[in-house]
Amino acid sequence: VAQSRVSIPGLLVKAVFMMVSSSIEERAGFKVEQLELAADVEAIRCSTLLVTSKEDSFVNYSHSEEIFSKLKLHDSKEIEYTRGEHY
Repeated sequence: VAQSRVSIPGLLVKAVFMMVSSSIEERAGFKVEQLELAADVEAIRCSTLLVTSKEDSFVNYSHSEEIFSKLKLHDSKEIEYTRGEHY
């Protein structure tokens, strides 16, 4: 099976992000840009799975690793590395 790689133009990604951000702000009452998950991650008390890619040019994998290292759920946390760009 041949694998093809499709690149999504940055402008399209930004437009979709703006639409999603606007929807979240309208429904949840906060701006996505104001989230500081890495600062608040210690309060997470449920099982957590982080999925990241070292090839992702939109969200750097080091962000996921930082969050993972701050999780206090020693037996209930997992990080998985995938191949490819942002999904």
